[in-house]
Amino acid sequence: MKYFIAFFLFSITSSAQTDSTTASSNLKTLYAITAINSSTAYAAGETGTILATNNGGQTWKAVHKPKGPASDLCGIAFADKLNGVAVGKDGVI
Repeated sequence: MKYFIAFFLFSITSSAQTDSTTASSNLKTLYAITAINSSTAYAAGETGTILATNNGGQTWKAVHKPKGPASDLCGIAFADKLNGVAVGKDGVI
């Protein structure tokens, strides 16, 4: 079985439209999480889901919403609060 890895490079800006959600209302499976500090963290998962928190996980916001079918994201890393990379499978970007 072959796996293709897709790279998602993204930058978070203050003008990005987001939806607030809590961890309990997020129905997508999350496969990876990275923390920048004790307040800021990002999570990636099923169907291109990328969530962010800036209050230690009390609330989460969707910072990436795929348009159409999307691959599961298996890993995520951030250089700082605004610049990160998420990796997925299936080669869909």
